[in-house]
Amino acid sequence: MKPTDKKSITINPAFKNLIPPLAQDEFEQLEKNILAEKKIRDPLVLWNDTLIDGHNRYELATKHGIDFKTESMDFQNEEAAKVWIINNQLGRRNLLPYVRTELASLAAPCLRRRVRKICPQVVEIKNRV
Repeated sequence: MKPTDKKSITINPAFKNLIPPLAQDEFEQLEKNILAEKKIRDPLVLWNDTLIDGHNRYELATKHGIDFKTESMDFQNEEAAKVWIINNQLGRRNLLPYVRTELASLAAPCLRRRVRKICPQVVEIKNRV
């Protein structure tokens, strides 16, 4: 993990808008927690200087002038980054069942394309049945 120049971070709306926003009370609680601790506890996650995890923390750190650390991830393409974002959120947030289903349905086409590239025989078998 390393401190990052805030100006070098790019926000991709496709990544930011992929996950439902925090409820107002959740956002306010996050802000209170950050201000009480005077730090961003978890590192923001970047892919090629593009923020893929930590949009709320980044917004609050920037608003209040609080330093933060980053962690870099490596993905083959934007689609792979989106699948990681969805899986990461499914594993960490208390999402309502319908939101979990919605997120899973967003990941499904990406995963199907990856399977077709890796295992074209799976598509052949499905077409025979």
